Amino acid sequence: MKLPFLLAIAMSLCITCGYSQNSIEYAKYMENAKERAVLYRGATPMYYPFYFTGSYFAYSDEYLKGEVVYNGKRYYGVLLNLNSNLDQLYIYDMDNGVNVVLNKDFVESFTMGENSFVNLNRNEISAGLQQGYYQVLWSGAGTKLLKRIRKNYSEKIAQDGNTTSKNKVARSFVPEVEYYIIDDETAYEVRNLNSFRRIFGVKKSLLYKFKKTNNLSLRKDTDNAFSMLMKFIHSRLPLN
Repeated sequence: MKLPFLLAIAMSLCITCGYSQNSIEYAKYMENAKERAVLYRGATPMYYPFYFTGSYFAYSDEYLKGEVVYNGKRYYGVLLNLNSNLDQLYIYDMDNGVNVVLNKDFVESFTMGENSFVNLNRNEISAGLQQGYYQVLWSGAGTKLLKRIRKNYSEKIAQDGNTTSKNKVARSFVPEVEYYIIDDETAYEVRNLNSFRRIFGVKKSLLYKFKKTNNLSLRKDTDNAFSMLMKFIHSRLPLN
């Protein structure tokens, strides 16, 4: 007679423990959901009601997992994408299945996949750069190498000679990329090797030698080439 009684007690304890564990996990979920709710109070992204080629997103239409520093708090494991036509950061609300525009006034920095971005503040605007989202390609010793991605909207009349498409408007988003160095609170645009020589005073022959030795392509692989040059230059500081 004791065995059924003992089994009942054991089962009761298991149910209680399971319920307690589930309650803790649910409480953590609700707390995380409450914290993230701050992110989802933004506006709905603009809809482009026409056919176009290209993409208005910085790199891909796919939302990537990353993190964002928003109003002084860091949020992990969020899905983000950057509209480089409007310079707006979108976040995907996984609970409600909708996209939301994050308020730029509260975004300090964020990562999407392996790429890091910063929202320049007004102090850096005074250095000659417009406010907005910039990708951080390299950072060290008070110096930043930044990349600004724009997707400019373009309209052209179709000129392929096809009667069915004649006089139709071809709409597209055309990428425009600019590179900047912020050094000693001053911004410089970077276009080629001469830009690095002018900014840091390093000998041109050293830059060309480094470029050739490392087989750097400033046109086809600009991000990597400029980042490698920054590492090289700062490994030689102070420069003579």
